[in-house]
Amino acid sequence: GVLFSRDTSYAYILTSSTSGFTLLTMDLTTSPKPKFQDKKKFSGSKLLGFGYSASRKVLVAITDQGVQGFSLESPGSPIASVLQPWPKGFASNTVVEAALSPDGKVVATLLTTDNSLAFFDVQVLHNMKTGPRLQLLPEAKVPLLRSLKFHEEKSGATLYVLTGDTPASLKVGYHDNRVVLVEVRSAPDRTQEIKAKVEATRPLLIDKVTPSTLTFSRRGANKLEDTAITKWTRYFYYTMFHAELLTLAKNPLSTPSGLQAGIELLAGLPFLGVLHRLDDKSSPRTFRKIPKVTGALSISTDGRQALAVNCIPRTDKAKLSVAIPCEIEVVDLDTGRSQAHPSGKLTPAAFVPPFRFGTTAIQD
Repeated sequence: GVLFSRDTSYAYILTSSTSGFTLLTMDLTTSPKPKFQDKKKFSGSKLLGFGYSASRKVLVAITDQGVQGFSLESPGSPIASVLQPWPKGFASNTVVEAALSPDGKVVATLLTTDNSLAFFDVQVLHNMKTGPRLQLLPEAKVPLLRSLKFHEEKSGATLYVLTGDTPASLKVGYHDNRVVLVEVRSAPDRTQEIKAKVEATRPLLIDKVTPSTLTFSRRGANKLEDTAITKWTRYFYYTMFHAELLTLAKNPLSTPSGLQAGIELLAGLPFLGVLHRLDDKSSPRTFRKIPKVTGALSISTDGRQALAVNCIPRTDKAKLSVAIPCEIEVVDLDTGRSQAHPSGKLTPAAFVPPFRFGTTAIQD
């Protein structure tokens, strides 16, 4: 993960290895190029979320082992708190994704077990408190939660949750894609509880795709859209991939049978990835359908450009082989033109849903 400090000249980069995680602090003002000036190691094997709160001056890394907090009172040298393990009975392997609220007080986790949200109060970093749970899709019989992201409001925050097909749900047919809006109010102090309730559920209006990543912009993709901006305006961007790619979860390209079936599958799909948007009135706009899968997405502060990490499977039916080069792409959201820069590759074993590869961040 990568996060930029909002009011200082530092960037925070989270890396992983077989021995755990490392938080690197980079000073962006050093000459002739930015340099790392601090390093903190901590345990864990799977990253579930990486969050930053400018108002509380904290970072949190949410992992399979719990919540690791860092104070940014000294931004060039984050101070680690004691790792807060998950409470007894909480299975971290059921967490799809996790996020930190903008005020730095709440961690929200998406759970596969019953399509619910579990909240934790982290306003005291060294003493995490278990909060409420909220079931989002009580009628659903299969796991459908995909991703989540907080959006800061004047009072509290709204949590946007993407729902759509998963490898487990596809075997009983296609399901509608939705975004669920949850109003979240952090507790004023530790004696009170987090408040959360579903505000609205909106359809995403595209069939046979499943959502993967989401982000926001308060500005339009061009000057014409900017003329209609109000204090309520927000553009909700999300990437999606063709739902048939979910079959790669159980039959990956790294196996002989999966490779043969995957080559046929990829050759027959009209597209792999979609970039879509809803505005505050739920008006949809599809920007493009592409022969690539997007693993990470950010929108520039002015709303004009998108920064994406894509991977592109290239198959050879005659040789029964596949290569998956990746790229960093800058997309002009008004014209659709883009510039792509090659950046590594994925192994066939890594090209599986939910396609969480790469990370993007744009400094304000």
